[in-house]
Amino acid sequence: MSDPENLQLESNKIILKPSEYSLAVYLSSVRTYVNEYAKVADKQMGYDDGFLIGVDGLVGEFGVCKHFNVCPDLSFEPRKGGADCVINGNRIDVKSTKPGKNKVFVPEWKAKDKIDRYIFCTVNFRTIEILGWFLHKDIFKEDNLEESPMKGVKHHALLLSNLRKNFKGEIKNEEKNNQEIPVDVPS
Repeated sequence: MSDPENLQLESNKIILKPSEYSLAVYLSSVRTYVNEYAKVADKQMGYDDGFLIGVDGLVGEFGVCKHFNVCPDLSFEPRKGGADCVINGNRIDVKSTKPGKNKVFVPEWKAKDKIDRYIFCTVNFRTIEILGWFLHKDIFKEDNLEESPMKGVKHHALLLSNLRKNFKGEIKNEEKNNQEIPVDVPS
């Protein structure tokens, strides 16, 4: 019998149905309009069109949520940042990139977000591949902080080869008690 803490991600590819992909495109267009109307700054890190980056981001979120059988965030109120979903009590931020990348970037300002895990995936149209995840403390370290191509922004450069992969169908909650992030406690 294998050690449950060292289980590898078995099936890491998810293909969205055309209707699920269409929902991601629609929701991305609504969020783009609502955020522009509310004057929420677009802080996308990629060089592609902001709308297309938003579609890929939602496709990634939908794929991760479908894999872990949790509900994605379907809201479209003006906002920036925050969790995309909650898995086993962990606030998750899904980060998507294009296939073939070996390095990703997370802006320094995201260190203030109350996120427990960052799940990284690649998105190629309707196909999502979950690559693994980082804890908050894995990302926001001085030794990987560098200047961003975006003027006035610093980001953390991360090698995808360093992603944690010790989950199978769920994210283990092994480090929850040692979090640097305060857990919201109802008053």
